[in-house]
Amino acid sequence: MTPVVVVDLDGTLVDVNTFTRYILFAAKRLMWRFKPIAVAKIVAAAVSRKMRRIPHSEMKRRILCLTQPYMTDDDIMELTKKLLHRINPSVLNELEGYRSRGYLILLATAAPQLYAGSIATAMHFDGCVATQGFFSDDESWHENVGEAKLASVCDYLSSCGGQVSVVMTDHHDDLPLLRYNTGKNLLVNPSPKTLTTLSCHGIAFDLI
Repeated sequence: MTPVVVVDLDGTLVDVNTFTRYILFAAKRLMWRFKPIAVAKIVAAAVSRKMRRIPHSEMKRRILCLTQPYMTDDDIMELTKKLLHRINPSVLNELEGYRSRGYLILLATAAPQLYAGSIATAMHFDGCVATQGFFSDDESWHENVGEAKLASVCDYLSSCGGQVSVVMTDHHDDLPLLRYNTGKNLLVNPSPKTLTTLSCHGIAFDLI
């Protein structure tokens, strides 16, 4: 089976929270397009999350619903270029080393497919699994995080005849994926909580 490197986006491949960058970028675009009501709703969703009135997934759902219909291909390309400037060089070097040895590279993230897919394409990755867009009420919608991310990775593996050989992440949210992996786990700038969580679950890892 083909070995696959599964790499996270926020805090791993790049050193920023990409959805925060997306919110700011999209809000500016909507202001330029004279959509002040939509911008006000974006701010309201962000404030509600900040005050913990809604979960992160609900904030993301609301903001994607408000912004995605207005984002053009040119917008996404511009955002992608901005985010590519935040690539972690150590992670990039690791990925290039694995790629040279025939590994497939899969970007697996809770960030929206809207721009995560563009990043994966720009970096010539072999695939991307991310949070899908949202346009209307859909009870099946969910973030690509935790067990859902593991399921989407497994779907990708089935489609390409691959197996996870390396997982690169910064966060204990990827615990299901790290437990599933029988190969190497690489942590990028992990928090003390992430280190403690993985140690408590007996998960071996190396640091980048």
